[in-house]
Amino acid sequence: MGIAANMREVRYILRNGRIKVDGRIVKEPKFPIGFQDIVDIDGVGKYIIDIDSHGYFVPRDYNGNSQILKVIRKTKVKGGKLQYTFHNGRTLLSEDSSIKVGDSVVYDVNSKSISKIISQDLNRECIVLRGKHRGFRGKIKQVLNIGKRVADVVNEKGESVRTDYKYLFLLG
Repeated sequence: MGIAANMREVRYILRNGRIKVDGRIVKEPKFPIGFQDIVDIDGVGKYIIDIDSHGYFVPRDYNGNSQILKVIRKTKVKGGKLQYTFHNGRTLLSEDSSIKVGDSVVYDVNSKSISKIISQDLNRECIVLRGKHRGFRGKIKQVLNIGKRVADVVNEKGESVRTDYKYLFLLG
């Protein structure tokens, strides 16, 4: 991104609290940043972390007020509400029981609420987050149960990959 020339400058920027990830100030260089995290750098701009076709994290300009989160855990808590845990560590209390583990949601950053649910259906746009096909984008064409859930993903060029279903991140 060309913000710092060396690690000394990176540490200086971090110690002065100029970088926020998902609204939290980052003070250490080893802070984990993942897919769909929003990075706000004072004086430079806002970026959302994406994965390119080679599987590398790349920053993209961010102008919106929402991000896509994958549900990795669903727990019933006191009071009859459901607590959803997302792939980036964020949690949210909700009464909506239609969200399943593995679904993705569109999270409105300003109102701190879920604005849309992206369910696990065939022909759903997705990206592979782990494994040797990391970064592959396409649509889910088939889901098989061969000891574990395996999905066939096909992109617009007609290329197809078979990967573990838990490696998929639904995009919409």
